[in-house]
Amino acid sequence: MSGREYICKLYGFIQNVHEIMDDEVTRESRGVVILGATPKGYSDASAGMQNMGYLTVCHSPSHKLSYEDTQKLQKMPEPQDATQQVLMHITGQMKIDGTARLLYSVYEVGVQPLMPLRVEFEGPDQNELEALAREKADLAKRILELNRKLLSSGTSEMSGM
Repeated sequence: MSGREYICKLYGFIQNVHEIMDDEVTRESRGVVILGATPKGYSDASAGMQNMGYLTVCHSPSHKLSYEDTQKLQKMPEPQDATQQVLMHITGQMKIDGTARLLYSVYEVGVQPLMPLRVEFEGPDQNELEALAREKADLAKRILELNRKLLSSGTSEMSGM
């Protein structure tokens, strides 16, 4: 991948969270949940997801926004346009020693000064881990079965020659 590529549609949702603290103090925070992205020209979205912005992917030695990305972020979104609220910027870097790094930042459109949003990951609970382990085992089993079929069809074709 060279240069910069735009995957126009970033899907997910934005949620406002009201937390009730001690002494009846309420804190409001805004959370962005990114579920996926689609390439240019793709129009279908899964149920429950809304188009919320765009994704920039680049291969570069530095993790910096381009001039065009900066201009898009500084422009205030139209009130009726809820689709351009977030920019997710991903940079792939390849080091001389062969290690690869993937850096990312998420920005909100129209917020000054431009600062990346804080990114949090929630650890999976036990049920999710068990479901993922079952799914991984099922996929490994299917891969082995396909590999056996490919090997057996390859040997039967060779024996028929």
